[in-house]
Amino acid sequence: MDASRFDIYNGTEPNSNVSFLSDLLKENCDKHKIDLIDMTDAMTKDFEVNKKMFNSKYDGHWDTYGHEIVSKQLVDYMKITNRK
Repeated sequence: MDASRFDIYNGTEPNSNVSFLSDLLKENCDKHKIDLIDMTDAMTKDFEVNKKMFNSKYDGHWDTYGHEIVSKQLVDYMKITNRK
């Protein structure tokens, strides 16, 4: 699940008015035993340190840096699930 990136950039993520979407998706994934990778924590932590946006300045699509952050999370997820 993509993070609320603009809330992260503005420092308003903890009070995001769209966090209910992540909560709803997580609840349904849990209910149906579907794994969910929520990018909120990873992107929040990275932005706090690096102050780099994850999307193009022209639109909301991930840029190269955003794809790097997501790919790292996917690789970490695959390493963990392969150990089970």
